[in-house]
Amino acid sequence: MPIADTVEHASIPDVEPALIPALADLSESQRICVLLVVAFGWTRVETGELLGIDESTVRTHLRRGLTHLRTALEVSTDVH
Repeated sequence: MPIADTVEHASIPDVEPALIPALADLSESQRICVLLVVAFGWTRVETGELLGIDESTVRTHLRRGLTHLRTALEVSTDVH
């Protein structure tokens, strides 16, 4: 029996198609911070330690990156 038949197919979450190019438009530092903190659940402190930067710098990269993504994906942050 082939190996592929024994492996269950993983469920792939739906992803907004515009997310990939929007992520590519971020600076490298912004993209790494967004992915580590938002996608992988790392803390800002852990991310800073990995990158050799202060937690406050991670916070700045994260804020700027998320702002760019919200604009690119036309996501509103208005709370009613």
